[in-house]
Amino acid sequence: ARAGWFEAAQHGTLFLDEIGDLPLAMQVKLLRVLQERQVVRVGSRRPIDVDVRLVAATNVDLISAVEAGHFRADLYYRLNIATINLPPLRSRSCDIPLLVDFLIRKINKDLRKSIRQVSSDAMQRLLSYDWPGNVRALGNVLMKSAVLERGDVLTEGSLPVELRQEPHPPKTLFQYECDRPFCSLRELEREHIHRVLTG
Repeated sequence: ARAGWFEAAQHGTLFLDEIGDLPLAMQVKLLRVLQERQVVRVGSRRPIDVDVRLVAATNVDLISAVEAGHFRADLYYRLNIATINLPPLRSRSCDIPLLVDFLIRKINKDLRKSIRQVSSDAMQRLLSYDWPGNVRALGNVLMKSAVLERGDVLTEGSLPVELRQEPHPPKTLFQYECDRPFCSLRELEREHIHRVLTG
């Protein structure tokens, strides 16, 4: 009697994470739904029409998975309409201050904290870390650090030990952003352009 995910997302968007890990048997079922635009509830025989935009994400190289026989080629081509390749966080450290801003604001709301900025040393540690877990790992580190932090400035001392054990990183272009409260993307862009133009 309950609607499944596709039915619940009717006329909306359904996000499927880690699509590359979907077992082959489930890939067949997903392909059938995408082709027929219908689902059947568990225990029912009546098909239900669905109109859903599907967004899928994966960290698996799906072309290699298709070649290895772990992912169906027909499902790959059905899903591969518009692709966005997002580089790992270690390749775009310039995004870290903006992500930290966003995540700290969310953590403040969720945990009822009042962290207003990240210290320069803490930000340098975040900028220099390799982030094998990408944005999710950054969010987890900030959450743990916020729980440990008693003041309104997230300091280097509240960061996990694995970040603090690395040799202290050199100063970066983002040093000037770290000694003040968080600012908007527009402010960061304006200041960066000004710094580039004035040398």
